[in-house]
Amino acid sequence: MSGWAAPNRKKSRRASRGSESASERLAAQALAATDAGLAGVVFVAPLFLGGRHDIGRFLFAAFVALTAVSWAVHRVVSGASVGRRTLATPLFVAAAAVLVLQLVPLPAAWLSTLAPLHGELLSSWESTAAAFGLAPHRAASLSPEATRHSLAMVLAYGLLFTTACQRLRTTTDVQRLQRWLGVSVGAMAALALVQFAIPNGCYLWVYSHPTNVATNVCGAFANRNHLGQFLVLGITSLAAWTLQTRQASSGRPNPATPANRQHAHDATHVIQRAIALAPAVMFVLAVVTVLISGSRGGVVALAVAAVALAPAVWRSGQLRKTGVAGVVALIVGVVLAAIVIIPDSTADRLATVVSTELDEVDADAGRRKIWMANWEAIQHGGALGAGAGSHREIYRVFLPDPPSTEYTHAESSVLQIVTETGWVGAALLLGGVLLAGSWIVRGYRIEPTKTESLLAVGSAAAVTASLTHATFDFVWHIPACMSFALLQGASLLRLVQLSGEGSVRESNVADRYRQASPQVDGRAFRFAWQFAIVATLLSTLVVAELLGPARAAPHWDSYLRISRSQRHASAALMASTAPPTPEQLQETRRGQQAALAAMLDELTAVVRLRPQFADAHRQLANRCQQLFELRQVQSDNPMPVSEIRDAAIASQFTSSTELLGWLRTAFGEQAGLLVIADRHACAAVALSPLEGDAYLRLADLAFLHGLPETAVHAALDQAVRVRPYDGDVLLTVGAELAARGETDRALETWRRSFAIRGPHRRRIAQMVAGRMAPTAWIEWLQPGWDTLPAFWQTAAPLVDDGQRAVMLAYAQECADRDCRDYPPWAAGYAWRTLASMQRDCNQPEAAIATLRRATQANPNDVVARRALALALFEINQYDEAESHLSWCLARNPTDGSVQNHLKLIRKVRIAESITAEEATVRR
Repeated sequence: MSGWAAPNRKKSRRASRGSESASERLAAQALAATDAGLAGVVFVAPLFLGGRHDIGRFLFAAFVALTAVSWAVHRVVSGASVGRRTLATPLFVAAAAVLVLQLVPLPAAWLSTLAPLHGELLSSWESTAAAFGLAPHRAASLSPEATRHSLAMVLAYGLLFTTACQRLRTTTDVQRLQRWLGVSVGAMAALALVQFAIPNGCYLWVYSHPTNVATNVCGAFANRNHLGQFLVLGITSLAAWTLQTRQASSGRPNPATPANRQHAHDATHVIQRAIALAPAVMFVLAVVTVLISGSRGGVVALAVAAVALAPAVWRSGQLRKTGVAGVVALIVGVVLAAIVIIPDSTADRLATVVSTELDEVDADAGRRKIWMANWEAIQHGGALGAGAGSHREIYRVFLPDPPSTEYTHAESSVLQIVTETGWVGAALLLGGVLLAGSWIVRGYRIEPTKTESLLAVGSAAAVTASLTHATFDFVWHIPACMSFALLQGASLLRLVQLSGEGSVRESNVADRYRQASPQVDGRAFRFAWQFAIVATLLSTLVVAELLGPARAAPHWDSYLRISRSQRHASAALMASTAPPTPEQLQETRRGQQAALAAMLDELTAVVRLRPQFADAHRQLANRCQQLFELRQVQSDNPMPVSEIRDAAIASQFTSSTELLGWLRTAFGEQAGLLVIADRHACAAVALSPLEGDAYLRLADLAFLHGLPETAVHAALDQAVRVRPYDGDVLLTVGAELAARGETDRALETWRRSFAIRGPHRRRIAQMVAGRMAPTAWIEWLQPGWDTLPAFWQTAAPLVDDGQRAVMLAYAQECADRDCRDYPPWAAGYAWRTLASMQRDCNQPEAAIATLRRATQANPNDVVARRALALALFEINQYDEAESHLSWCLARNPTDGSVQNHLKLIRKVRIAESITAEEATVRR
């Protein structure tokens, strides 16, 4: 390619040759660096939880930056104008502009029009916020840091797509990228199966996730649905590669003929045959992995891709050559492989894909609930929405029955984008879908005789599968899945463009650019420098924005691990029926203090490296106050924070210095923990005004700002406003209402809290068990099958037999009434729970009868069958117990308890046989 210097500039031949050689070397090195960056995106970044982890997201952005900047250097040095402009670039620019608009401060009138959620949730808090020293929140985004990170990812995706479109100069370039995608997918499939076969609970055997255990077929992904989407995005490339290999091999000499028989045994030929079979092997491996993973979304995406690929297979002539018998044999082979390889539990899960029962497809209606919550948020979000990345906070405002797990995403990329970016984002999304659709249609129109046809249809199938899967899962929010979809889209676009260039092919594409006019070279030179400046600037911004979270990620992971361990220990302590001894209590408190100190160290490191992380500030505030209260319990002056607050407000100190002096005198140096908690609670609210329990900390610590009781009430009201369905928030607010003597409001708030799932239910049960008659709390709380188990487990050990009988009768009445309308799985759960209560009350016969009803309601309920078998075993009904145990073992051959009970039954039978023989001999 020609250099970028003006063509009319005179140089000596030697100087020109030397300059040209240096330019060519630099251009070649920059091109190699560009390909290295793309290879990092394809092969390395997916290994870090698909890029979902902060370190993986940073590495992905770094590889994209390397790709874009290296390509910019290549263009500046070579001076070539390659690739074509596309409407996708303005869409990326518009998407970035929307996110920038969400971040900049806007006038109040604009906010009420463009982002009505802002006024609904924050308008009544502004006056109190000023009293706490907090500036009013004037950005449309309710989670600014998350929006900045989303902006960085949008810029990275735009750079990746734009650079890929320019780098893919020829069909050979596209073919190579497609094969990279296929090899990456094949390697990930093999890795997923090996990790599943040889697990140690860690991802890639080295990374211990804070909340997940790598037990399913998920590879390097935290979710099997993400693995399924990732594999499908490369399976289409493997299919096209396999078809191309068959087409190429059909024109070669037959190695079985006598003339070529000797050549067929050559080592070189064997290697060539192995290489030729590699894409087919990887294709089969990837398809099998999708099926074994049990990802229903992945199976649907795979089916969509298969349907989209069918025209290419037919037009390529492979179907006609293989014949109907070959197709039937392939289908039978896949079915047999599925029967042999896929476990029964996975097969049952996949069978729900074609089920007409929504309760089977969407157990517990989880997806439907979160989708409805997102739809409510969309209706309130206006033109700009709640802010990119705000879903994990905003859905809590609109989800009346939140599950025990957190919905970090909307289980639908489409809904989440509209929730977070409003109707403007919806319009941009629609434009992107229509643009991709036009590429897909044009890809199918390429003549089948052209080399680009098969590749284009493979990419079109991948893009179609991605669009389909994104409607009911959040696959676009996984960088590995999104980057593969973008690379497939760039490949499709370039293939459509190349197919229309007619005589222009790889052999003369470079000459085409060398023969460009000086005027074109001048425009190319200017555009190359513009691209270089923009790419360098954006790459720097993206990498800088994501560097902090990547550096803080190890400390955040460590904090989550410690917190999870401590939470499990606390749950075990609360579930214990025996009261702890003083020594055990002292040991528990020492362990809690040590754990809290370790958590504070990790959180301090997080906020130092990532100062805009609102959740870390919130957690730091909570842990500081928790540690203070724990130390207070063991001090000579064990006042809780609420009493300290009331005493400080009543004292009406004239200055903060006087207040802090009183605190240090009364509570020692540990009073500094309250000051730290207040500082971080203020930071959490300032950085993200949807952090619910941060307002609870502000209410507790309002006295540090010299504020009256009205500020406490305002903070509590704001906590309920942004977390109306948070059981812990409602429980705390109810306690404040009770302390103020508002008993009726407190009881109503506690009733609402108890109706929400979570560990706070145990605390409510402990408050009323033994203090209220069962008929009173049953009438007040009206527990159903979502709350009865937790209440029974907590309250039953604290009441007498008569009260337990009342509770059991109420549970029996609920089961008889509710199970008639429940789906099979829910009815089975209710009957199992009732049987457990009956066993606790020493009613084994009643428990067995109830378990029979559970198995009748849901004959495939392994848990109910197993419980029935064990109950029958305990009353020596071995025949029926053995039949149920054998049924359970056939469905879960690794169940050690079932195996042991079957062995015991056989020993009993042998003993009975020996006893009978001895009796016969004596007679």
